[in-house]
Amino acid sequence: YYVPFAFVVEKLKLDDDSVRYYRDLAWLEWTSANFESANGWWLKLLALDANNWNALTYLSGAYNPIVGEREIAKKFEKKVVELVRSGKDFPVFLSYRIAYVFWQGKDIATARYYFDKQIKFCLKEIELNSSYFVSERHFELVCVYSFLKDYDKAFLHLKNLEGERFYRTGMLTRFKYDPLLDNIRDDPRLRAFQRQAEEKYQKEHDLVRTMLAGRELL
Repeated sequence: YYVPFAFVVEKLKLDDDSVRYYRDLAWLEWTSANFESANGWWLKLLALDANNWNALTYLSGAYNPIVGEREIAKKFEKKVVELVRSGKDFPVFLSYRIAYVFWQGKDIATARYYFDKQIKFCLKEIELNSSYFVSERHFELVCVYSFLKDYDKAFLHLKNLEGERFYRTGMLTRFKYDPLLDNIRDDPRLRAFQRQAEEKYQKEHDLVRTMLAGRELL
């Protein structure tokens, strides 16, 4: 954790980009399950960029797993809905998070529209196999199908993730806390996958730590 934190600080010095700096720090904190700290960085980011989609979706219920934060999340969900309805563009890979926000507001028709948009985007990316983030697309489909209670498809895409050599910290954290996965949180198939993923992560983590120590970077 501290090595990437130091890299983010150095990157700020080189780029002089405070928005990206706050985004990267928020993401590092979130992936380490330091959710309160992450929210603090997201709020700092919004002070600079009030319509930042990353910050708004993380502070809304679309990502926020903190118990007792529901009333706070509603404020940001309202902002997301206002921006979407005003026609402001957002990254297509956030469609399922936007969908979740609309679902929370009981606008099921709009939510399903954006869930469908996410599904089409992910399936196309997987078909083309041209993106470094194909594993992310499978993960996103696990989330969407889990939330919509289409469990056969959710576990089909989970199966497609089993062949990964290792898993990034962010994906492990999302498997543990992502609200879109609540419907399968206690399913033994998900639990088995998480154990396997954590074992792979730890193995890769140990290898990288040994390499960094050998180069006196720790």
